[in-house]
Amino acid sequence: MSVACFLMQLIETSSLQQFESVAMLISDDSVIPGRLGFYPAVQEACLQHPQIGKMNTVFVYGTLKKGQPNYRYMIDTSKGTGLFYGKGHTEQKYPLVIAGKYNIPFLLNVPTKGHQIFGEIYLIDDQLLQFLDEFESCPDLYQRNSVKIHVLEWDNKDGKMDVKPGEDGTLMCFLYSTTNYEDDWLNLPYYENYDPFDNYEQPKYIVREAR
Repeated sequence: MSVACFLMQLIETSSLQQFESVAMLISDDSVIPGRLGFYPAVQEACLQHPQIGKMNTVFVYGTLKKGQPNYRYMIDTSKGTGLFYGKGHTEQKYPLVIAGKYNIPFLLNVPTKGHQIFGEIYLIDDQLLQFLDEFESCPDLYQRNSVKIHVLEWDNKDGKMDVKPGEDGTLMCFLYSTTNYEDDWLNLPYYENYDPFDNYEQPKYIVREAR
């Protein structure tokens, strides 16, 4: 029997405490849901446990994407649990600008202006969502809203999770945008895909440690 099948059977037949104990032994890490290790079968099983907590879909478009400076937070299990599930773009157009002295990507909450924004879709637990709220200074700097994302790639083809795009190919996801911006930011260049490392025309982000 595979580890994944064993854990799924354990969900149906054991208490949460028993499940946590076995998951810790397999992942050789701390208790769930905060620290699940990097054992994929353990992570996926934990995400499906009914007592661990509601999962959330979030769409990231800036420094939290793979290959970007803050992606480490999306996979840091001390912050919570997050799994990459696909790629897509916003159904609505928005201005995505790079602004401020630290060259931060800001998605301005001005629908219909700018471009459809490309990014990544993650399934995250409440603990990681709370961390992202704090990281994004929500609601003071950014505000978190649920928006429709058109899914271009989807990694949950095996159907293990209930979350999946609708028949129209879209999925509702949390997105961090801002209504708190300088008026002249609307005159900055608008981008559809944030990637300053491959796009030399985009100003380079200044990581927090270097400020």
